[in-house]
Amino acid sequence: MSYSRLATAVVVVLIFAGPIFAQPIRQQRKLGDGVLKVIPPQILPEETRTYFPTIKGFTPPEYRPETSPLSATSFQQSQNIILRREIGCLEFAFTPLTVKVIEVPQPSGKMQRKTVWYLPFRLRNLGNHYSPQLLDDTTKLKFKKTTVTVPEVRVEDKTGLLGAENKFYTIEEKSREESATDIEKITELAQKDFKELKDQSLKKTDQVSKFSLIDRFFGRFILEGRVQTDFELKKKPTDRGLRARKDFDSMSKYQKKSYLDRIMPTVVPEIRKIEAPSTFFYDTVSISRTTIPADPDPNSAGVWGVAVWEDLDPRLDFITIHVTGLSNAFKVFEMPDDTKQFKHKTLQLNFWRPGDIHDEEGDTIRYGIPLTRDPARQKEICQFYDLPGPVIAVEEFDAKTDKKRQIFSVEGKVDRFFDLDLQKGLDSGTLPDEIQKAFIDRGINVPAGVAVTKVVAADSLDKPGTNEGLRWEATINIDGTDRNFRFKFRPRSWQKIGDRVEIIKRVESVWTYR
Repeated sequence: MSYSRLATAVVVVLIFAGPIFAQPIRQQRKLGDGVLKVIPPQILPEETRTYFPTIKGFTPPEYRPETSPLSATSFQQSQNIILRREIGCLEFAFTPLTVKVIEVPQPSGKMQRKTVWYLPFRLRNLGNHYSPQLLDDTTKLKFKKTTVTVPEVRVEDKTGLLGAENKFYTIEEKSREESATDIEKITELAQKDFKELKDQSLKKTDQVSKFSLIDRFFGRFILEGRVQTDFELKKKPTDRGLRARKDFDSMSKYQKKSYLDRIMPTVVPEIRKIEAPSTFFYDTVSISRTTIPADPDPNSAGVWGVAVWEDLDPRLDFITIHVTGLSNAFKVFEMPDDTKQFKHKTLQLNFWRPGDIHDEEGDTIRYGIPLTRDPARQKEICQFYDLPGPVIAVEEFDAKTDKKRQIFSVEGKVDRFFDLDLQKGLDSGTLPDEIQKAFIDRGINVPAGVAVTKVVAADSLDKPGTNEGLRWEATINIDGTDRNFRFKFRPRSWQKIGDRVEIIKRVESVWTYR
């Protein structure tokens, strides 16, 4: 065979053999309406507040001036420092959670047919992240430059160091610039609404820039569900639900199980054949090595991946998938034993599976949570999914003009009857310790045992979470000044009406901290 024929044969073989390593295909998948569920990125201004840790064993003395307010001391001003950090978030989209039987290689080298759960997902970096401005940009409005002129003076030398001929020396007139507090500007800023102030120290990054705060995805997919272990549950309900009986706790009759996604390189190509042969899928580890550039184009292809689970209990129901790594937001909680607990922003996806242990592959896993007319059962379902409960929003207001600004919100604990502990504390007429601590963490020295008055005793069922809702007020003397605060009951995903629970917003997906 001649050299030219040999070269031609080699080229033909390479063409039909195809590339050894598959390259990512950056094409937009064409899907039917409603197939792709898109979760837009959520970036909140309050998430940019940097945790300011307390130094164990360091308690600086508090200086109490005689003629100045306590808030003017260095110690008190150090308590009001708010540091900002950059916060970003990726867009997450996914197609239905699917169950398939796929052949999986075993350590023995043989293939075994196993039931595999998988979730195809798409990531896009739309940019538009929050970035703190320079300190000068945020504080220059509170100060103004003033010119100070020091007149010329003659000072007599009583020391004799200048000699007998020079009994006086002259200090020439000079001018210098000083920064003075602009009281009018501070008053103007203080009277603005919270919505006008909350973004003042933040700006959004250029979403079309090739540089982005978040351009990698280091995520985890944790699938959780509940398995019913006692099928006698529905035989003895009570008028207040299954958990109302003292000797009965239905939560204990459902065993909670958690599964971390698995890395299965041989399964991903099989899933690709089922879902979209023209789209390249990463697993949850290899996707971390791929850059996700900022691209605001709503038709951009994004980066596709797939999360896989195996060896799941076939009785699994009330399913949630927790996705971490989409945002760099976090919260820090100081525990009573002086330890710190970090919680990261997490996307929670809710599913339910109306099936049984037979023919898992044939069962359809539905997106969302089941709804029922049985109030007791609906409470149980909401409890299974750990849906975000109500919070107490704290705002400061002017008693004359009712101008207000929200300061923070506090999450409490919900008992088995869906009652908020903070609401019980406020109803008792005393500021709860959790809210007092939240004040102190933000540099507002609120004493313990502050009296609280309820101003609205019933929530408006027509406008949940509005100003007509439950609220309390308190006038607190802080550094010699009376300041007015209002505490509002804010439902987030559900609200309690009598003995039943009403869903007030979509709960298919929620952002939480874990």
